[in-house]
Amino acid sequence: MASTWQYVVSVEGGTKRKVKCKFSECSFMGGAYRVRHHLAGTGRDVQPCLMVPLDVKNVMQILIWLELIDRKLAEMKRELV
Repeated sequence: MASTWQYVVSVEGGTKRKVKCKFSECSFMGGAYRVRHHLAGTGRDVQPCLMVPLDVKNVMQILIWLELIDRKLAEMKRELV
């Protein structure tokens, strides 16, 4: 599976993690969550990428859905205990 980090480069400076998208040259602060949402085009907590190839966008959307499903399953398991 593709790594989220292969589509961004680290930007030097500051104390927090700042990255720049390889497709749109958009820079923003954040981790894997924000990178995935940027590339998926959701606009959730970050500006959506308008230049991302469709295959990369689709993979990021799938990763976001899988994380959501994992979180919901974990909640359901806790409720059963």
